[in-house]
Formats: sequence, C-alpha cells, structure tokens
Amino acid sequence: MNDLKVKMELPGTIRVLFPLLLVVFLFAFCGCMSKSTVTYFPQQKTSDKKSQAEQNEQVTAALRQYFASWQGTRYSHGGLSRRGVDCSGLTLLTYKELFGKNLPRTVQEQAEEGTKISKAALQAGDLVFFKTGVFQRHVGIYLKEDLFFHASPTKGVMISSLNNAYWQKKFWQAQRLKSGTDSGKSSTAINQQTVAADY
Repeated sequence: MNDLKVKMELPGTIRVLFPLLLVVFLFAFCGCMSKSTVTYFPQQKTSDKKSQAEQNEQVTAALRQYFASWQGTRYSHGGLSRRGVDCSGLTLLTYKELFGKNLPRTVQEQAEEGTKISKAALQAGDLVFFKTGVFQRHVGIYLKEDLFFHASPTKGVMISSLNNAYWQKKFWQAQRLKSGTDSGKSSTAINQQTVAADY
C-alpha cells in the first residue's frame, strides 16, 4: 500500500516542481544569451577611421551596459562588491570582468599603468584621474562626449561630465592602457541609462 501511495503522489510532486524548474531553465538560458566578449582596443592604430570609430562604439556600448549593472551602488572605501565599492575598485573590476585585464588596486598605482594622453585624445575605456584633495586621488573610466563613469564618494556609482566645473578644476591626467586581453568575457545586461546629476 505504501508503494502505491508513493506512486500516486509522484505526479503531484512533479506538477508542483515543474513551474520552478521552468523558471530556473529560463533564467539560465537568458543568462547565457546575454554573455558577450568585449575587446579593449583604444590603443590600436588603424588607417580606417570607420573601423576605429566602430571599435570605439563597441567599447562605449559595453561600458554603458556594465555601468547599468553598477549604477547607484553606494561608495564604500575599500569595497569591491555591489554592496559597496570605491573608485579604484570599480575600475579594477570593470577592466577585469569586462576586458579581462588586471589593474593594480590603488588610484596611484593605476595612474602609473598606462601612457599619459591629452583630454582631446580620450577614447572609450581610457582612465581619467583627478586630484580631489591634498592627498586624495580619484579615478573614472571615460565613455564618450566628455562623459565618464566612476564611484563618487557622495553619490555612489554614476556618470559625470568632464565639463562640470568641479571635475574641470580637479582634473589631473588621463591614461591609456596597453591593448590586449586575457579573457575578455562579460555577462552584462542591456539597460537604459540616465546621466546622473553631478557635484
């Protein structure tokens, strides 16, 4: 009798678990669909201006998608997660997760990683640095049209403009890292962005 009871209850158990299994399957399938490979190419020189522009747009789009997954995350000194992150932590994670590149941990170390470039030469993916105090330094990642994203100590992860009076005054230097990737895999979601108000 007990064996018969188990056999009779089994279809009911499957009926209860089926929606849950369906949700898990769909979530995993959609997650796989969103994965993409992004290559950081700002230093690559090409005579084809159209090709260079396309590469720049690809990097910009990837950075905006990545920013969307961090937007609004609170600032936390020493933080390296979506519970809280600091400026150099955000650049470190962006390069590692999006471009497969390893950066050192601190702003000062990151400022020594690449080649100095002028503001006029900025491309998507370049690092922008600021002197925000006597001993304080800040870093963000350039997008396009004078916009960069960063972990603001007062407003968390946001997009700001280099043309803002505060950032114009605090601008220190821009750096371009060597091109090339180690893995370059990312699973960022496409979301609409809003340019947050600045300092």
